[in-house]
Amino acid sequence: MSLLSKRIASHLSKVVGSKSVGVTLLCFEYEINATNLENLPFYFGGEVILNFEHDKAVITWDENAGWKDHFSLYVGSDRLYLPTSSLVRWNVSKLKPWCNYIDRNLISTQVYG
Repeated sequence: MSLLSKRIASHLSKVVGSKSVGVTLLCFEYEINATNLENLPFYFGGEVILNFEHDKAVITWDENAGWKDHFSLYVGSDRLYLPTSSLVRWNVSKLKPWCNYIDRNLISTQVYG
């Protein structure tokens, strides 16, 4: 199995067809606060958790996973950050653009790699 399949595509194929029920951002304390939550900068160093009726998709940074670069993306059911990391949890399900996708089925995914 290729790295692309193992670390990203295989989990995405499991959640295609699932109904979304919420979105959670986990960001470092210094990266975001409640006043700029709706206007996030393009970059953040935490995790996005797409919650579905019977599963979730954690989108996060992977480290030393076998790619050429030290850091890469990961999509799966497990969080990769240590539980002791200073990530703050934000429910962004009611904010744009996420609110447009709640209670809708994920019909397809595209991975550019």
